[in-house]
Amino acid sequence: MIEIAKQYTVGELAELAGVSTRTLRYYDEIGLLVPERRENGYRIYGSTQVDRLQEILFFRELGVPAGEIKALLDAEGYDRLAALRMHREALAAKLRGLTPEQHRRLEELTTQINAELARAAAAGDPESEQARRVAELHREWLTFFWTDYSKEKHLGLARMYLADPRFKAYYDAAGEGCCEFLVRAIEAYCKE
Repeated sequence: MIEIAKQYTVGELAELAGVSTRTLRYYDEIGLLVPERRENGYRIYGSTQVDRLQEILFFRELGVPAGEIKALLDAEGYDRLAALRMHREALAAKLRGLTPEQHRRLEELTTQINAELARAAAAGDPESEQARRVAELHREWLTFFWTDYSKEKHLGLARMYLADPRFKAYYDAAGEGCCEFLVRAIEAYCKE
């Protein structure tokens, strides 16, 4: 079973989120994502910073520059729920730009991922051909939303699924332990 730590070092959070350590240090430098400091001066990130990083990455995916993201997140009266709704609307708008065939394929992929994930997880081997197929389908699904796919980002997103109870619940609805299995399958896929 994969354990999710409540505190992360720079390297651990960078790996989890699929960003570079340099990016996290830059975010600290500009005050966008400020970690706590240990007595030895090392940066440490808790759940509050992990949640904020998730929001930063949402805005970054929408093309919002770091300085504007900081202003948005630090604005008095910032409404996290409203921001998440805005992100959902932006994704929906992006989806509306899909052709009917692309939209149909996206819906097929969603259904197919969940069905094949349940079967692969029941078999239990995250390095099997069946598990690899699930990871490939998930990669294809991501390309509808990401313009620049990388295995590092894919793995970082998958690991964040375990850290967010909403994503974990979504994938575990396909079967108990499916979210963890998906992460392990993506880990194996990304090592290739």
